[in-house]
Amino acid sequence: MSMPDISGMPMNFSAFKIEPPYKTKNRVIQREIPEELKHAKTLGEIYAALVKMQMNLMSLDIFDDVRFVLDVPDYMQFDPNAVMVRMFLKEKRPVMLGVGGSFSSTATDASLEGNLEVVNATGYADRLVSRVNFDVLRKSSLYSINLLVPKSIFGHHLILDYTKSIRDYLKESSVSCLSDGVTLSLQHPSRLYSFAYSLAWRDMLPASNVDVDVERRSLQHVSRAMLRQCRPSLKSTLSASISLDSRDNPVLPTSGSSLRLQLVSTFPRFDGRRTAGSSAT
Repeated sequence: MSMPDISGMPMNFSAFKIEPPYKTKNRVIQREIPEELKHAKTLGEIYAALVKMQMNLMSLDIFDDVRFVLDVPDYMQFDPNAVMVRMFLKEKRPVMLGVGGSFSSTATDASLEGNLEVVNATGYADRLVSRVNFDVLRKSSLYSINLLVPKSIFGHHLILDYTKSIRDYLKESSVSCLSDGVTLSLQHPSRLYSFAYSLAWRDMLPASNVDVDVERRSLQHVSRAMLRQCRPSLKSTLSASISLDSRDNPVLPTSGSSLRLQLVSTFPRFDGRRTAGSSAT
């Protein structure tokens, strides 16, 4: 005996009731309510809209599970077709730690890495990731902080990145590179386009036993091109990008095309040179 088709049953969405208590702000959940749900007139339309909303909420990556149950309104309601949707949210753990390591095939790099991830700390579906990497062989280090607040400014993602690194290239070119910078980005949710502004400070230093003035004449350890870069510099960069992707599969595409256009403009603000007679230590 086949079950009757009830997808066409008249039904109107009236309200949400979220259980159990949750930390996520109401505005974060409300902005994921599809317009189809507000105008749904049948059970089938409500079900399709709730599936879409479930996918939207899970894409925020702050929930382990999202479930919906249709129920009779527990408040006075004069519409006989009105239904209330009970929402059950299971939020992810707020703090996650990770430790790892890697070795290069040429045995020139051996890194230890640790990361700390804080999820939904403010209730706005934000994600804060801090990462530390140290190369045991090269004595290089990298520290970065990434903050993502999705759909926070006119529906666009707000991304803030801070990176500080000390990279040792003494074996290859007898210099070390120090950099410190911050980048602020505004990105479309579908990554259709993005805008970014970055401000970075960089300095290159020769080995401690190399005198800059003597090396400029002899060029025994450092190339002339590298010596020109051995000075502190501060620059700001403004960029905009557009991405068009019609591939059927981003990993193994069989049809479609992918196009990315990026415009970058760099504005040097400061370019300091060491005075004669000085040396790097």
